[in-house]
Amino acid sequence: MATLPAGSITSDIVSDTSVTLYFTAINGADYYMFYYRISGEVEEKSVATPVQVTSVTITDLIPGTRYVFQYCGVDANGDGDSSDFYIITTKRSRARIFTAQRGWVDAVPYIFVNKTIGWKKANPYYFKNDSWVSI
Repeated sequence: MATLPAGSITSDIVSDTSVTLYFTAINGADYYMFYYRISGEVEEKSVATPVQVTSVTITDLIPGTRYVFQYCGVDANGDGDSSDFYIITTKRSRARIFTAQRGWVDAVPYIFVNKTIGWKKANPYYFKNDSWVSI
């Protein structure tokens, strides 16, 4: 039986492979346990944090992937009530390529008309369902 109330999560720092989550302190908790998984999957990972902090950075995430996060306070009786689900999508990665004329430039993958994979200078578009879509 849970003895600790649920907290809440927010975030304003999301990169391609990490997210920093801010959460409310839960009185009586010995530590906090964060659970996260790729949206739609069952296998989850967990990260414990001390009660002295109210933020945690989760790393080694997959670029362009939707994740579901929850946390709870933990005391001698076990996990308290879980927070509501907090869902984020990591940013898509950008590649860097070297050109003799310009040196290193940001690039995103794109498909030529003949369907050969190539590279294009970074722009606000992505490839979806065999066509370019504006972001």
